[in-house]
Amino acid sequence: MIIKPIRAVLLFFALALSILPSVVSANALEGLRVWPSPDETRVVIDLSSEADYSYFTLSSPSRLVVDLKQTTLKTKLPLNVADSPVLSKIRKSSPPNKSTYRLVFELKTKVSPQLFKLAPTPGGQYGHRLVIDLPHSAKKSTTPVASKPSSKTQVSKDASQLLGTADIIVAIDAGHGGEDPGSIGPSKKYEKHATLAISKKIAAHINAIPGMKAVLTRNGDYFVNLNKRSEIARRNKAHLLMSIHADGFHTPQPRGGSVFVLNTKRANSEIARWVENHEQQSELLGGAGQVLAKNTTDRNVSQTLLDLQFSHSQKEGYKLATKILGRNDACRGEAA
Repeated sequence: MIIKPIRAVLLFFALALSILPSVVSANALEGLRVWPSPDETRVVIDLSSEADYSYFTLSSPSRLVVDLKQTTLKTKLPLNVADSPVLSKIRKSSPPNKSTYRLVFELKTKVSPQLFKLAPTPGGQYGHRLVIDLPHSAKKSTTPVASKPSSKTQVSKDASQLLGTADIIVAIDAGHGGEDPGSIGPSKKYEKHATLAISKKIAAHINAIPGMKAVLTRNGDYFVNLNKRSEIARRNKAHLLMSIHADGFHTPQPRGGSVFVLNTKRANSEIARWVENHEQQSELLGGAGQVLAKNTTDRNVSQTLLDLQFSHSQKEGYKLATKILGRNDACRGEAA
């Protein structure tokens, strides 16, 4: 007679324990960050754990609706956005059920959003995130160009006669940016800020040389897609693309700089990819590529030309790398 009540109590606790994990594992929306750039507006949703979400779009007016399942709010809303050409406000709305938190992104125009999740950064700067990219337009945007150098920047060189009347154009890519901080120093200094400051100084020196012109892939704290960085360089007819980084290290021994150039394995994989895509192949090879795309489908001809192009880029990149490292050693010697 006593066994039945005990079994009922045990069954109750078993049910309670089975429910408890779903309560404990509930997610929390901890913050919202907006990163407008020339090409797109990126919204980053900071969460306490991995996002479980769904989304859909609405028209008249244009809106993006994101449902975060098993999520509660720990930040202030609504959030008004003043510096984005596509996004005006982020607010909450009535959810489909109590365990879901619904976000509404009020848009100024119709967009095709891209959503993806990011895991926590190794250094602990960022936790779980849901990223939403809102492209500004289907058209190619204008590329940020380094500003004219101030009168303080003095360079006693002249490159205006090296290639006739055309300027030598150098594209400078400030590594990381926006949601991607890069390495984080012990005093919480971010690599993304260092690379942008260095890039702007290099651009000022280049622009001070007659016959040379610098182009920046970004001129603010926002992230530029990696493929888009080289696309910006090609669009501006750059002769050279240089990416600036500030590597992290755990001991004070490392000194000087390191330069990376395209290796053979990566070059071969890139060539195969370009051969498959006639439009990109045409873009890379210029006029010759356009002729090939229209008049021949011979993969061997295309691959030979692309191979020559990549081989030349490799050799020139290696020559420049050795000169940069040589100059770096000379400067260290002068400083000593």
